[in-house]
Amino acid sequence: MKHWTGSKSPNSGVFPEHYTILEVLRDGPSSTLLLSYDAVSCCDVVIKYFKPSAKGAYLREIRAVFDLKHPNMLHCLDTFHCTDGMACIVYEYLSGGSLSGLLTKQQPLAPVTILACLRSLLEALVYLHGLNRIHCDIKPENILLRPTADGNVEFVLIDLGAACFLREALQGRHVTGTPAYIAPERIHNQFFFNSDLYSLGVIAYEMCTGKRPFNGTVEEITQANLTQIPSLTGIRPPALRDFIDHLLVKNPQQRIGNAALALSMLNKASKPTKQQAFPSGTNENNGGNSTFPVNGQPLTLHCFHVNGFPLVALAYPQHVEIINPSQPEYPHQVLVTAYPLQILDNHKFAYSTPSRIQIVDLADGSEQLVKERLSDLMTWHVATPKLVWSDTFHHFYDDLQTGEVTSFTLADYLCNTKIAILPDSSVATSEGPTNNKIVLRAKHAKVKREWQLTDMVVALGHNGTNLLAMTMSLGNPAQHSLWCLGITQLSQKLVLEGHISQVLCINGKMFWLTDNAVLSCCGLTLRPEILHTFALGLFKLAVSYDYCFIAASQKTGDHTLIITLLNNQTVT
Repeated sequence: MKHWTGSKSPNSGVFPEHYTILEVLRDGPSSTLLLSYDAVSCCDVVIKYFKPSAKGAYLREIRAVFDLKHPNMLHCLDTFHCTDGMACIVYEYLSGGSLSGLLTKQQPLAPVTILACLRSLLEALVYLHGLNRIHCDIKPENILLRPTADGNVEFVLIDLGAACFLREALQGRHVTGTPAYIAPERIHNQFFFNSDLYSLGVIAYEMCTGKRPFNGTVEEITQANLTQIPSLTGIRPPALRDFIDHLLVKNPQQRIGNAALALSMLNKASKPTKQQAFPSGTNENNGGNSTFPVNGQPLTLHCFHVNGFPLVALAYPQHVEIINPSQPEYPHQVLVTAYPLQILDNHKFAYSTPSRIQIVDLADGSEQLVKERLSDLMTWHVATPKLVWSDTFHHFYDDLQTGEVTSFTLADYLCNTKIAILPDSSVATSEGPTNNKIVLRAKHAKVKREWQLTDMVVALGHNGTNLLAMTMSLGNPAQHSLWCLGITQLSQKLVLEGHISQVLCINGKMFWLTDNAVLSCCGLTLRPEILHTFALGLFKLAVSYDYCFIAASQKTGDHTLIITLLNNQTVT
Protein backbone atom coordinates (compact mmCIF):
# COMPACT_ATOMS: atom_id res chain seq x y z
CA MET A 1 0.00 0.00 0.00
CA LYS A 2 1.14 3.55 -0.71
CA HIS A 3 0.63 6.26 1.87
CA TRP A 4 -1.67 9.13 0.95
CA THR A 5 1.06 11.74 1.46
CA GLY A 6 3.39 10.02 -1.03
CA SER A 7 0.93 9.57 -3.88
CA LYS A 8 -0.74 11.77 -6.41
CA SER A 9 -4.39 11.79 -5.36
CA PRO A 10 -7.55 13.85 -5.51
CA ASN A 11 -7.85 16.76 -3.16
CA SER A 12 -9.23 15.37 0.09
CA GLY A 13 -11.59 18.33 0.33
CA VAL A 14 -13.66 17.07 -2.57
CA PHE A 15 -15.04 14.13 -0.51
CA PRO A 16 -17.91 14.28 1.99
CA GLU A 17 -16.49 15.35 5.33
CA HIS A 18 -17.35 12.13 7.19
CA TYR A 19 -14.76 10.26 5.04
CA THR A 20 -11.13 10.49 6.19
CA ILE A 21 -8.69 9.33 3.52
CA LEU A 22 -6.05 6.99 4.98
CA GLU A 23 -4.12 5.42 2.12
CA VAL A 24 -3.98 4.91 -1.62
CA LEU A 25 -4.49 1.20 -2.20
CA ARG A 26 -4.13 1.23 -5.98
CA ASP A 27 -3.88 3.85 -8.69
CA GLY A 28 -4.99 2.71 -12.13
CA PRO A 29 -5.63 4.35 -15.49
CA SER A 30 -9.37 4.77 -14.91
CA SER A 31 -9.74 4.87 -11.13
CA THR A 32 -8.00 5.19 -7.78
CA LEU A 33 -8.79 2.96 -4.79
CA LEU A 34 -8.65 4.82 -1.49
CA LEU A 35 -8.74 3.32 2.00
CA SER A 36 -10.92 5.62 4.07
CA TYR A 37 -12.49 5.82 7.51
CA ASP A 38 -16.24 6.42 7.59
CA ALA A 39 -17.19 8.34 10.74
CA VAL A 40 -20.87 7.55 10.24
CA SER A 41 -20.55 3.75 10.18
CA CYS A 42 -17.36 3.81 12.35
CA CYS A 43 -15.43 1.46 10.07
CA ASP A 44 -12.90 1.46 7.27
CA VAL A 45 -14.23 1.51 3.72
CA VAL A 46 -12.81 1.59 0.20
CA ILE A 47 -13.67 4.51 -2.07
CA LYS A 48 -13.26 3.90 -5.79
CA TYR A 49 -12.66 7.33 -7.33
CA PHE A 50 -13.26 7.35 -11.10
CA LYS A 51 -11.09 9.64 -13.18
CA PRO A 52 -12.51 12.16 -15.69
CA SER A 53 -12.05 9.81 -18.66
CA ALA A 54 -13.92 6.94 -16.95
CA LYS A 55 -17.51 8.14 -16.81
CA GLY A 56 -18.66 5.14 -18.86
CA ALA A 57 -16.78 2.75 -16.56
CA TYR A 58 -18.53 4.23 -13.54
CA LEU A 59 -21.97 3.89 -15.11
CA ARG A 60 -21.27 0.28 -16.07
CA GLU A 61 -19.97 -0.68 -12.64
CA ILE A 62 -22.63 1.06 -10.55
CA ARG A 63 -25.32 -0.57 -12.67
CA ALA A 64 -23.72 -3.96 -12.01
CA VAL A 65 -23.06 -3.70 -8.26
CA PHE A 66 -25.45 -1.29 -6.57
CA ASP A 67 -28.26 -3.78 -5.90
CA LEU A 68 -26.12 -6.88 -5.23
CA LYS A 69 -26.74 -8.54 -1.88
CA HIS A 70 -24.76 -11.75 -1.41
CA PRO A 71 -22.29 -12.79 1.32
CA ASN A 72 -19.69 -13.89 -1.25
CA MET A 73 -19.79 -10.66 -3.24
CA LEU A 74 -18.25 -7.37 -2.15
CA HIS A 75 -20.89 -5.10 -0.64
CA CYS A 76 -21.48 -1.75 -2.31
CA LEU A 77 -22.27 0.72 0.49
CA ASP A 78 -22.84 4.01 -1.29
CA THR A 79 -22.20 6.13 -4.38
CA PHE A 80 -21.74 9.86 -4.68
CA HIS A 81 -20.18 12.60 -6.78
CA CYS A 82 -17.33 14.68 -5.39
CA THR A 83 -17.39 18.45 -5.44
CA ASP A 84 -15.01 18.27 -8.43
CA GLY A 85 -17.71 16.34 -10.32
CA MET A 86 -15.96 12.96 -10.24
CA ALA A 87 -18.02 9.85 -9.43
CA CYS A 88 -17.21 7.49 -6.55
CA ILE A 89 -18.43 4.10 -5.33
CA VAL A 90 -17.99 3.10 -1.69
CA TYR A 91 -17.28 -0.57 -0.88
CA GLU A 92 -16.74 -2.51 2.34
CA TYR A 93 -13.09 -2.93 3.29
CA LEU A 94 -11.75 -6.48 3.69
CA SER A 95 -8.52 -6.80 5.65
CA GLY A 96 -7.69 -10.40 4.75
CA GLY A 97 -5.91 -9.65 1.49
CA SER A 98 -6.51 -11.39 -1.83
CA LEU A 99 -6.29 -14.92 -3.18
CA SER A 100 -3.38 -13.68 -5.29
CA GLY A 101 -1.51 -12.76 -2.12
CA LEU A 102 -2.37 -16.08 -0.50
CA LEU A 103 -1.02 -17.95 -3.53
CA THR A 104 2.20 -15.95 -3.29
CA LYS A 105 2.68 -17.06 0.32
CA GLN A 106 1.43 -20.64 0.02
CA GLN A 107 1.62 -22.89 -3.04
CA PRO A 108 -0.23 -25.11 -3.51
CA LEU A 109 -3.19 -24.55 -1.20
CA ALA A 110 -4.66 -27.26 1.01
CA PRO A 111 -7.62 -29.16 -0.53
CA VAL A 112 -9.97 -27.96 2.23
CA THR A 113 -9.11 -24.33 1.38
CA ILE A 114 -9.51 -24.96 -2.36
CA LEU A 115 -12.92 -26.54 -1.88
CA ALA A 116 -14.07 -23.69 0.39
CA CYS A 117 -12.93 -21.09 -2.15
CA LEU A 118 -14.58 -22.84 -5.10
CA ARG A 119 -17.82 -23.32 -3.19
CA SER A 120 -17.95 -19.64 -2.17
CA LEU A 121 -17.27 -18.42 -5.70
CA LEU A 122 -19.80 -20.76 -7.26
CA GLU A 123 -22.45 -19.60 -4.79
CA ALA A 124 -21.65 -16.03 -5.82
CA LEU A 125 -21.88 -16.94 -9.51
CA VAL A 126 -25.21 -18.72 -9.05
CA TYR A 127 -26.53 -15.45 -7.61
CA LEU A 128 -24.86 -13.21 -10.20
CA HIS A 129 -25.89 -15.32 -13.19
CA GLY A 130 -29.41 -15.43 -11.81
CA LEU A 131 -29.45 -11.68 -12.40
CA ASN A 132 -28.35 -12.24 -16.03
CA ARG A 133 -24.89 -10.79 -15.32
CA ILE A 134 -21.59 -12.35 -16.33
CA HIS A 135 -18.53 -11.37 -14.29
CA CYS A 136 -16.05 -11.58 -17.23
CA ASP A 137 -12.87 -11.04 -15.18
CA ILE A 138 -12.53 -13.75 -12.55
CA LYS A 139 -8.90 -13.95 -11.39
CA PRO A 140 -7.05 -14.29 -8.05
CA GLU A 141 -6.67 -10.50 -7.73
CA ASN A 142 -10.46 -10.19 -7.82
CA ILE A 143 -11.03 -12.65 -4.98
CA LEU A 144 -10.66 -11.18 -1.47
CA LEU A 145 -10.55 -12.87 1.92
CA ARG A 146 -12.99 -11.78 4.64
CA PRO A 147 -11.81 -12.89 8.12
CA THR A 148 -14.53 -14.42 10.29
CA ALA A 149 -14.98 -14.43 14.08
CA ASP A 150 -14.05 -18.12 14.34
CA GLY A 151 -10.62 -17.54 12.76
CA ASN A 152 -11.53 -18.77 9.28
CA VAL A 153 -11.97 -16.73 6.11
CA GLU A 154 -14.72 -16.26 3.54
CA PHE A 155 -13.87 -15.81 -0.12
CA VAL A 156 -15.46 -12.78 -1.75
CA LEU A 157 -15.74 -11.98 -5.45
CA ILE A 158 -15.04 -8.35 -6.31
CA ASP A 159 -14.59 -5.94 -9.22
CA LEU A 160 -17.62 -6.04 -11.46
CA GLY A 161 -16.17 -3.27 -13.57
CA ALA A 162 -15.88 -5.76 -16.43
CA ALA A 163 -19.26 -7.39 -15.81
CA CYS A 164 -21.84 -7.38 -18.56
CA PHE A 165 -25.45 -8.35 -18.97
CA LEU A 166 -26.35 -11.41 -21.01
CA ARG A 167 -27.71 -9.21 -23.79
CA GLU A 168 -24.30 -7.64 -24.35
CA ALA A 169 -22.64 -11.06 -24.36
CA LEU A 170 -24.99 -12.39 -27.01
CA GLN A 171 -24.40 -9.30 -29.14
CA GLY A 172 -20.62 -9.73 -28.83
CA ARG A 173 -20.09 -6.17 -27.63
CA HIS A 174 -17.88 -6.89 -24.63
CA VAL A 175 -14.23 -7.95 -24.75
CA THR A 176 -12.84 -7.04 -21.30
CA GLY A 177 -10.92 -9.74 -19.43
CA THR A 178 -7.49 -10.98 -18.32
CA PRO A 179 -5.83 -13.20 -21.00
CA ALA A 180 -4.45 -15.80 -18.57
CA TYR A 181 -7.93 -16.56 -17.19
CA ILE A 182 -10.43 -15.99 -20.00
CA ALA A 183 -12.27 -18.85 -21.69
CA PRO A 184 -11.29 -19.83 -25.27
CA GLU A 185 -14.56 -18.54 -26.72
CA ARG A 186 -13.83 -15.10 -25.26
CA ILE A 187 -10.88 -14.85 -27.63
CA HIS A 188 -13.39 -14.90 -30.48
CA ASN A 189 -15.62 -12.44 -28.63
CA GLN A 190 -18.23 -15.10 -27.89
CA PHE A 191 -19.06 -15.89 -24.29
CA PHE A 192 -21.74 -17.23 -22.03
CA PHE A 193 -22.44 -17.80 -18.35
CA ASN A 194 -20.14 -20.82 -18.30
CA SER A 195 -17.26 -18.68 -19.61
CA ASP A 196 -16.95 -17.64 -15.95
CA LEU A 197 -16.69 -21.34 -15.04
CA TYR A 198 -13.66 -21.79 -17.30
CA SER A 199 -11.94 -18.89 -15.52
CA LEU A 200 -12.78 -20.56 -12.22
CA GLY A 201 -11.19 -23.77 -13.51
CA VAL A 202 -7.95 -21.92 -14.28
CA ILE A 203 -7.95 -20.54 -10.73
CA ALA A 204 -8.68 -23.99 -9.29
CA TYR A 205 -5.75 -25.43 -11.28
CA GLU A 206 -3.51 -22.67 -9.93
CA MET A 207 -4.62 -23.28 -6.34
CA CYS A 208 -3.91 -27.02 -6.71
CA THR A 209 -0.54 -26.80 -8.47
CA GLY A 210 0.84 -23.37 -7.63
CA LYS A 211 1.00 -22.38 -11.30
CA ARG A 212 -1.34 -21.49 -14.13
CA PRO A 213 -2.17 -24.04 -16.83
CA PHE A 214 -0.49 -21.85 -19.45
CA ASN A 215 2.26 -19.25 -19.22
CA GLY A 216 4.15 -17.01 -21.62
CA THR A 217 3.35 -13.93 -23.62
CA VAL A 218 -0.23 -12.84 -24.25
CA GLU A 219 -0.03 -14.40 -27.72
CA GLU A 220 1.37 -17.69 -26.36
CA ILE A 221 -1.27 -17.90 -23.63
CA THR A 222 -4.01 -17.12 -26.14
CA GLN A 223 -2.85 -19.87 -28.50
CA ALA A 224 -2.51 -22.37 -25.64
CA ASN A 225 -6.01 -21.54 -24.41
CA LEU A 226 -7.35 -22.39 -27.85
CA THR A 227 -5.42 -25.58 -28.58
CA GLN A 228 -3.67 -27.10 -25.54
CA ILE A 229 -5.08 -29.25 -22.74
CA PRO A 230 -3.17 -29.09 -19.43
CA SER A 231 -2.07 -32.20 -17.59
CA LEU A 232 -4.06 -32.73 -14.38
CA THR A 233 -1.88 -35.58 -13.12
CA GLY A 234 -0.84 -34.98 -9.51
CA ILE A 235 -3.92 -33.02 -8.46
CA ARG A 236 -5.49 -34.55 -5.37
CA PRO A 237 -8.01 -35.64 -4.31
CA PRO A 238 -9.08 -37.34 -7.56
CA ALA A 239 -12.67 -36.08 -7.29
CA LEU A 240 -11.39 -32.47 -7.20
CA ARG A 241 -9.12 -33.16 -10.18
CA ASP A 242 -12.03 -34.57 -12.16
CA PHE A 243 -14.20 -31.59 -11.26
CA ILE A 244 -11.52 -29.19 -12.54
CA ASP A 245 -11.37 -31.20 -15.77
CA HIS A 246 -15.08 -30.48 -16.30
CA LEU A 247 -14.49 -26.74 -15.82
CA LEU A 248 -11.58 -26.57 -18.29
CA VAL A 249 -13.45 -27.97 -21.30
CA LYS A 250 -12.60 -25.88 -24.36
CA ASN A 251 -16.00 -26.10 -26.07
CA PRO A 252 -18.59 -24.11 -24.07
CA GLN A 253 -21.36 -26.38 -25.39
CA GLN A 254 -19.64 -29.37 -23.73
CA ARG A 255 -18.57 -27.53 -20.56
CA ILE A 256 -20.68 -27.55 -17.41
CA GLY A 257 -23.68 -25.48 -18.42
CA ASN A 258 -24.20 -23.25 -15.38
CA ALA A 259 -22.91 -22.38 -11.92
CA ALA A 260 -25.74 -24.19 -10.11
CA LEU A 261 -24.86 -27.48 -11.78
CA ALA A 262 -21.15 -26.89 -11.12
CA LEU A 263 -21.90 -26.23 -7.44
CA SER A 264 -23.88 -29.46 -7.23
CA MET A 265 -20.99 -31.39 -8.80
CA LEU A 266 -18.50 -29.77 -6.41
CA ASN A 267 -20.63 -30.77 -3.43
CA LYS A 268 -20.57 -34.34 -4.72
CA ALA A 269 -16.79 -34.16 -5.19
CA SER A 270 -16.33 -33.03 -1.57
CA LYS A 271 -18.87 -35.47 -0.12
CA PRO A 272 -17.46 -37.30 2.94
CA THR A 273 -16.48 -40.88 2.14
CA LYS A 274 -15.61 -43.80 4.36
CA GLN A 275 -12.84 -45.92 2.89
CA GLN A 276 -12.67 -49.48 4.17
CA ALA A 277 -9.99 -52.06 3.59
CA PHE A 278 -11.29 -55.43 2.42
CA PRO A 279 -9.21 -58.33 3.77
CA SER A 280 -8.39 -61.22 1.48
CA GLY A 281 -10.54 -64.29 1.84
CA THR A 282 -14.22 -65.00 1.89
CA ASN A 283 -16.76 -62.74 3.52
CA GLU A 284 -18.59 -64.92 6.00
CA ASN A 285 -21.68 -62.74 5.77
CA ASN A 286 -22.10 -62.83 2.00
CA GLY A 287 -24.00 -66.08 1.86
CA GLY A 288 -27.41 -64.44 1.99
CA ASN A 289 -29.17 -61.54 0.36
CA SER A 290 -29.39 -57.96 1.66
CA THR A 291 -31.23 -54.71 0.94
CA PHE A 292 -30.46 -51.05 1.59
CA PRO A 293 -32.04 -47.71 0.55
CA VAL A 294 -30.33 -45.11 -1.68
CA ASN A 295 -31.00 -41.50 -2.60
CA GLY A 296 -32.16 -40.32 -6.01
CA GLN A 297 -32.57 -42.40 -9.14
CA PRO A 298 -29.27 -43.65 -10.60
CA LEU A 299 -29.07 -44.04 -14.36
CA THR A 300 -27.21 -47.34 -14.08
CA LEU A 301 -25.97 -49.79 -11.46
CA HIS A 302 -22.66 -51.66 -11.35
CA CYS A 303 -21.66 -54.47 -9.04
CA PHE A 304 -18.16 -55.46 -7.85
CA HIS A 305 -16.69 -58.36 -5.92
CA VAL A 306 -13.66 -57.27 -3.88
CA ASN A 307 -11.88 -59.96 -1.84
CA GLY A 308 -15.15 -61.72 -1.16
CA PHE A 309 -17.08 -58.52 -0.43
CA PRO A 310 -19.66 -56.87 -2.73
CA LEU A 311 -19.68 -53.18 -3.66
CA VAL A 312 -22.36 -51.39 -5.66
CA ALA A 313 -21.77 -48.35 -7.90
CA LEU A 314 -24.65 -45.92 -8.46
CA ALA A 315 -24.16 -43.83 -11.60
CA TYR A 316 -26.03 -40.50 -11.52
CA PRO A 317 -26.01 -37.90 -14.34
CA GLN A 318 -22.88 -36.06 -13.10
CA HIS A 319 -21.29 -38.39 -10.56
CA VAL A 320 -20.87 -41.98 -9.40
CA GLU A 321 -21.13 -43.17 -5.80
CA ILE A 322 -19.60 -46.53 -4.86
CA ILE A 323 -21.43 -48.00 -1.88
CA ASN A 324 -20.42 -50.67 0.61
CA PRO A 325 -23.74 -52.41 1.40
CA SER A 326 -22.61 -52.98 4.99
CA GLN A 327 -22.24 -49.18 5.45
CA PRO A 328 -24.62 -47.63 2.88
CA GLU A 329 -24.86 -44.32 4.76
CA TYR A 330 -21.38 -43.30 3.51
CA PRO A 331 -20.10 -43.65 -0.07
CA HIS A 332 -17.00 -45.79 -0.29
CA GLN A 333 -15.83 -43.52 -3.13
CA VAL A 334 -17.21 -40.64 -5.24
CA LEU A 335 -16.32 -39.98 -8.88
CA VAL A 336 -17.23 -36.78 -10.70
CA THR A 337 -18.03 -38.03 -14.19
CA ALA A 338 -20.89 -37.90 -16.65
CA TYR A 339 -19.67 -40.93 -18.57
CA PRO A 340 -20.46 -44.65 -17.99
CA LEU A 341 -18.10 -47.01 -16.26
CA GLN A 342 -16.45 -49.91 -18.05
CA ILE A 343 -16.06 -52.95 -15.80
CA LEU A 344 -12.68 -54.64 -16.31
CA ASP A 345 -12.75 -57.41 -13.68
CA ASN A 346 -14.11 -58.13 -10.20
CA HIS A 347 -12.56 -55.04 -8.61
CA LYS A 348 -11.32 -52.85 -11.47
CA PHE A 349 -13.17 -50.41 -13.68
CA ALA A 350 -12.34 -47.59 -16.10
CA TYR A 351 -14.04 -44.21 -16.25
CA SER A 352 -13.48 -40.94 -18.06
CA THR A 353 -13.72 -37.21 -17.56
CA PRO A 354 -13.62 -34.72 -20.46
CA SER A 355 -9.88 -35.12 -21.12
CA ARG A 356 -8.85 -38.25 -19.19
CA ILE A 357 -9.46 -42.00 -19.02
CA GLN A 358 -8.33 -43.77 -15.85
CA ILE A 359 -8.60 -47.17 -14.16
CA VAL A 360 -9.50 -47.58 -10.49
CA ASP A 361 -8.64 -50.69 -8.46
CA LEU A 362 -11.13 -51.01 -5.60
CA ALA A 363 -9.04 -53.71 -3.92
CA ASP A 364 -6.27 -51.29 -2.94
CA GLY A 365 -7.67 -47.88 -3.93
CA SER A 366 -4.98 -47.30 -6.56
CA GLU A 367 -5.53 -45.46 -9.82
CA GLN A 368 -3.87 -45.90 -13.21
CA LEU A 369 -3.91 -43.24 -15.91
CA VAL A 370 -4.84 -44.70 -19.30
CA LYS A 371 -4.59 -41.53 -21.39
CA GLU A 372 -4.89 -37.79 -20.77
CA ARG A 373 -5.10 -34.54 -22.72
CA LEU A 374 -7.84 -35.96 -24.92
CA SER A 375 -9.82 -33.42 -26.89
CA ASP A 376 -13.56 -33.70 -27.57
CA LEU A 377 -13.75 -37.23 -26.12
CA MET A 378 -16.98 -38.95 -27.19
CA THR A 379 -16.81 -42.75 -26.83
CA TRP A 380 -14.08 -45.08 -25.59
CA HIS A 381 -13.30 -48.69 -24.73
CA VAL A 382 -10.16 -49.90 -22.98
CA ALA A 383 -8.47 -53.29 -22.66
CA THR A 384 -4.93 -52.37 -21.64
CA PRO A 385 -2.59 -51.99 -23.35
CA LYS A 386 -5.12 -51.14 -26.10
CA LEU A 387 -7.58 -48.26 -26.25
CA VAL A 388 -10.23 -47.35 -28.82
CA TRP A 389 -11.74 -43.89 -28.53
CA SER A 390 -13.47 -41.31 -30.69
CA ASP A 391 -13.98 -37.60 -31.05
CA THR A 392 -16.67 -35.92 -33.13
CA PHE A 393 -15.25 -37.07 -36.46
CA HIS A 394 -12.89 -40.05 -36.06
CA HIS A 395 -12.19 -43.20 -34.11
CA PHE A 396 -8.68 -43.98 -32.90
CA TYR A 397 -6.93 -47.28 -32.20
CA ASP A 398 -4.30 -46.52 -29.56
CA ASP A 399 -1.44 -48.86 -28.61
CA LEU A 400 -0.67 -47.61 -25.10
CA GLN A 401 2.64 -49.48 -24.95
CA THR A 402 4.20 -48.12 -28.12
CA GLY A 403 2.25 -44.84 -28.32
CA GLU A 404 1.22 -45.67 -31.89
CA VAL A 405 -2.21 -44.26 -32.82
CA THR A 406 -4.21 -45.22 -35.92
CA SER A 407 -7.29 -43.23 -36.93
CA PHE A 408 -10.20 -44.77 -38.79
CA THR A 409 -13.74 -43.80 -39.72
CA LEU A 410 -16.92 -45.70 -38.90
CA ALA A 411 -20.22 -45.39 -40.74
CA ASP A 412 -22.47 -45.13 -37.69
CA TYR A 413 -25.63 -43.07 -37.95
CA LEU A 414 -28.43 -44.23 -35.69
CA CYS A 415 -26.86 -44.97 -32.29
CA ASN A 416 -23.56 -45.22 -30.48
CA THR A 417 -21.07 -47.76 -31.72
CA LYS A 418 -20.60 -50.86 -29.55
CA ILE A 419 -16.94 -51.82 -29.15
CA ALA A 420 -15.11 -54.94 -27.99
CA ILE A 421 -11.32 -55.40 -27.85
CA LEU A 422 -10.20 -59.04 -28.08
CA PRO A 423 -7.09 -60.55 -26.44
CA ASP A 424 -5.29 -60.70 -29.80
CA SER A 425 -5.70 -56.87 -29.99
CA SER A 426 -8.28 -57.03 -32.77
CA VAL A 427 -11.26 -54.68 -32.39
CA ALA A 428 -14.92 -55.43 -33.11
CA THR A 429 -17.25 -52.49 -33.74
CA SER A 430 -20.93 -52.19 -34.60
CA GLU A 431 -21.63 -49.80 -37.45
CA GLY A 432 -23.71 -49.21 -40.55
CA PRO A 433 -26.79 -47.05 -41.24
CA THR A 434 -28.83 -48.87 -38.57
CA ASN A 435 -25.90 -50.20 -36.51
CA ASN A 436 -26.60 -53.66 -37.91
CA LYS A 437 -23.11 -54.60 -39.08
CA ILE A 438 -20.17 -55.81 -37.01
CA VAL A 439 -16.66 -55.27 -38.33
CA LEU A 440 -13.55 -56.95 -36.96
CA ARG A 441 -10.33 -54.97 -37.41
CA ALA A 442 -6.75 -55.99 -36.80
CA LYS A 443 -3.97 -53.70 -35.64
CA HIS A 444 -3.76 -50.49 -37.71
CA ALA A 445 -7.57 -50.81 -38.11
CA LYS A 446 -7.32 -53.09 -41.15
CA VAL A 447 -10.64 -54.88 -41.73
CA LYS A 448 -10.37 -58.65 -41.14
CA ARG A 449 -14.00 -59.74 -41.26
CA GLU A 450 -17.57 -58.41 -41.40
CA TRP A 451 -20.95 -59.75 -40.29
CA GLN A 452 -24.15 -58.26 -41.70
CA LEU A 453 -26.92 -58.75 -39.12
CA THR A 454 -30.63 -58.29 -39.64
CA ASP A 455 -31.24 -55.84 -36.77
CA MET A 456 -29.62 -53.13 -34.63
CA VAL A 457 -26.83 -54.19 -32.25
CA VAL A 458 -27.64 -53.19 -28.65
CA ALA A 459 -24.87 -55.12 -26.85
CA LEU A 460 -21.54 -56.64 -27.88
CA GLY A 461 -19.01 -58.81 -26.05
CA HIS A 462 -16.62 -61.72 -26.50
CA ASN A 463 -15.26 -64.79 -24.73
CA GLY A 464 -11.72 -64.25 -25.94
CA THR A 465 -12.08 -66.02 -29.28
CA ASN A 466 -15.64 -65.41 -30.53
CA LEU A 467 -18.16 -62.57 -30.41
CA LEU A 468 -21.52 -62.45 -28.66
CA ALA A 469 -24.08 -59.86 -29.75
CA MET A 470 -27.68 -58.98 -29.02
CA THR A 471 -29.81 -57.20 -31.60
CA MET A 472 -33.20 -55.50 -31.48
CA SER A 473 -35.61 -55.19 -34.39
CA LEU A 474 -36.38 -51.60 -35.34
CA GLY A 475 -39.73 -52.67 -36.74
CA ASN A 476 -40.62 -54.63 -33.60
CA PRO A 477 -38.74 -53.49 -30.46
CA ALA A 478 -40.12 -56.51 -28.60
CA GLN A 479 -38.08 -58.83 -30.83
CA HIS A 480 -34.48 -59.49 -29.77
CA SER A 481 -31.96 -62.00 -31.04
CA LEU A 482 -28.72 -63.44 -29.70
CA TRP A 483 -25.84 -64.00 -32.10
CA CYS A 484 -22.70 -66.07 -31.69
CA LEU A 485 -20.38 -64.68 -34.35
CA GLY A 486 -17.78 -67.29 -35.03
CA ILE A 487 -14.18 -66.31 -35.50
CA THR A 488 -13.10 -69.89 -34.78
CA GLN A 489 -16.53 -71.51 -35.31
CA LEU A 490 -19.72 -71.16 -37.36
CA SER A 491 -22.05 -68.27 -36.55
CA GLN A 492 -25.40 -68.96 -34.86
CA LYS A 493 -28.57 -67.01 -34.06
CA LEU A 494 -31.24 -67.43 -31.38
CA VAL A 495 -34.51 -65.44 -31.39
CA LEU A 496 -35.61 -64.54 -27.86
CA GLU A 497 -39.19 -64.51 -26.63
CA GLY A 498 -40.81 -61.62 -24.77
CA HIS A 499 -40.09 -57.90 -24.46
CA ILE A 500 -36.64 -57.18 -23.02
CA SER A 501 -36.21 -54.12 -20.82
CA GLN A 502 -32.50 -54.29 -19.94
CA VAL A 503 -29.42 -55.92 -21.48
CA LEU A 504 -25.98 -56.40 -19.92
CA CYS A 505 -22.91 -57.99 -21.48
CA ILE A 506 -20.54 -59.11 -18.71
CA ASN A 507 -17.34 -61.10 -19.20
CA GLY A 508 -18.47 -63.08 -22.24
CA LYS A 509 -22.07 -63.63 -21.14
CA MET A 510 -25.25 -61.79 -22.04
CA PHE A 511 -27.77 -61.00 -19.27
CA TRP A 512 -31.26 -59.68 -19.99
CA LEU A 513 -34.33 -58.77 -18.03
CA THR A 514 -37.83 -59.17 -19.45
CA ASP A 515 -40.83 -56.98 -18.68
CA ASN A 516 -42.16 -59.67 -16.36
CA ALA A 517 -38.93 -59.30 -14.30
CA VAL A 518 -37.34 -62.60 -15.31
CA LEU A 519 -33.52 -62.46 -15.40
CA SER A 520 -31.82 -64.78 -17.87
CA CYS A 521 -28.28 -65.25 -19.12
CA CYS A 522 -26.58 -66.96 -22.00
CA GLY A 523 -23.08 -67.59 -23.31
CA LEU A 524 -21.78 -68.51 -26.73
CA THR A 525 -23.58 -71.86 -26.58
CA LEU A 526 -26.86 -69.90 -27.04
CA ARG A 527 -28.58 -71.95 -24.34
CA PRO A 528 -30.43 -69.42 -22.14
CA GLU A 529 -30.66 -70.02 -18.39
CA ILE A 530 -33.17 -68.38 -16.05
CA LEU A 531 -31.38 -67.01 -12.99
CA HIS A 532 -34.09 -65.30 -10.97
CA THR A 533 -37.60 -63.91 -11.06
CA PHE A 534 -37.94 -60.52 -9.36
CA ALA A 535 -40.98 -58.68 -8.11
CA LEU A 536 -42.42 -56.38 -10.75
CA GLY A 537 -41.25 -52.77 -10.85
CA LEU A 538 -37.53 -53.46 -11.16
CA PHE A 539 -35.67 -50.24 -11.92
CA LYS A 540 -32.04 -51.12 -12.73
CA LEU A 541 -29.88 -54.24 -12.72
CA ALA A 542 -26.15 -55.08 -12.38
CA VAL A 543 -24.07 -58.28 -12.30
CA SER A 544 -20.53 -58.63 -10.95
CA TYR A 545 -17.77 -59.63 -13.36
CA ASP A 546 -17.56 -63.17 -11.94
CA TYR A 547 -21.40 -63.42 -11.77
CA CYS A 548 -21.28 -64.00 -7.99
CA PHE A 549 -23.43 -60.99 -7.11
CA ILE A 550 -26.51 -59.43 -8.67
CA ALA A 551 -27.72 -55.95 -7.68
CA ALA A 552 -31.22 -54.75 -8.50
CA SER A 553 -33.05 -51.54 -7.61
CA GLN A 554 -36.79 -51.29 -6.96
CA LYS A 555 -39.13 -48.60 -5.67
CA THR A 556 -41.17 -49.15 -2.56
CA GLY A 557 -44.71 -47.89 -1.99
CA ASP A 558 -43.39 -44.60 -0.58
CA HIS A 559 -41.13 -44.19 -3.69
CA THR A 560 -37.95 -44.99 -1.76
CA LEU A 561 -35.37 -46.68 -3.98
CA ILE A 562 -34.17 -49.97 -2.50
CA ILE A 563 -31.11 -51.90 -3.69
CA THR A 564 -31.39 -55.66 -3.35
CA LEU A 565 -28.09 -57.53 -3.42
CA LEU A 566 -28.30 -61.22 -4.32
CA ASN A 567 -25.60 -63.83 -3.87
CA ASN A 568 -25.74 -65.79 -7.11
CA GLN A 569 -24.89 -69.01 -5.31
CA THR A 570 -28.27 -68.78 -3.55
CA VAL A 571 -30.31 -67.56 -6.55
CA THR A 572 -32.74 -70.15 -7.89
